[in-house]
Order: sequence, then C-alpha cells, then structure tokens
Amino acid sequence: MRSLGVTPGHRTLRGRLLLVACSARKRAVRGPVPARDLYLGTVFRLAVRFADRHGMRLVILSAKYGFIDGLRRIAPYDQTLRGPYDGPYPDGEGFYVGSDRYFGNAPPRFRRLIPRGLRIGEQAAFLKRQLARFTPPEGFA
Repeated sequence: MRSLGVTPGHRTLRGRLLLVACSARKRAVRGPVPARDLYLGTVFRLAVRFADRHGMRLVILSAKYGFIDGLRRIAPYDQTLRGPYDGPYPDGEGFYVGSDRYFGNAPPRFRRLIPRGLRIGEQAAFLKRQLARFTPPEGFA
C-alpha cells in the first residue's frame, strides 16, 4: 500500500483545502450544527481528523447545499449525492476524499487523497495510516 508520509501540520498542507463528500449517516439533532459535526460516516470522520491534524480547511460536498465550509451550521436533511458535482468548485487547491462518482469533474488543482479502487473499510484503514504522516503528491510542494 502506498504511503503518503508527512509530519502533522506539514507546511505544504496548512491552508490547503480538503474536499470531502457528505455521508448518508447523520447525527440526530433538532437544529443546525456545524456541518463537520453533522455527518457520521467513518471515512468522513477520518477526513475531518486528517484536515484538523494538518491545518487544512475542510469543505464538504453536501447533497443539499453543494460545497459548504465545514463550520457552516446546517440542519439535518434527507438527500443523497447522485452523480458528479457539476457546479463551481471552491477557490484554492488541495485534495478530495470521496468517489470519482461525486468528484469526477474536479479541476486538476484538486487531487485524490485516497487511491482508487478501495472499498469503504479499506479507505478508512488508509486514512488511519495517513493521519500521522503524509507527503503531498508531486506538484504540491
């Protein structure tokens, strides 16, 4: 399995964006909460930890709202991502966590963080290994 290898807070990641797809599982809350706290999917939760560990800005691809800042307060909803997001992407550059089914139209300034072809459990295991080390792909130094 390939290693991405960085120290926490690596300067090349600080301030970069980490785009992550929302998850179907959500907290049972009555009112709005920060989006980063609403979704309960395992890969989503690990992506939040990864962004926090490396000083990255978390941006969520929400089935209801499109791209939203992880700190934006939203209420639970019952919608599902259906296909590639074809709206505008946030300014900046970084990585994405999620299927090409959702990020298939991502501009080249956003790169896949998790290798293609991994099942959900394998994606989670990959992110767990990367939480303490990460080397950005070529071109992101």
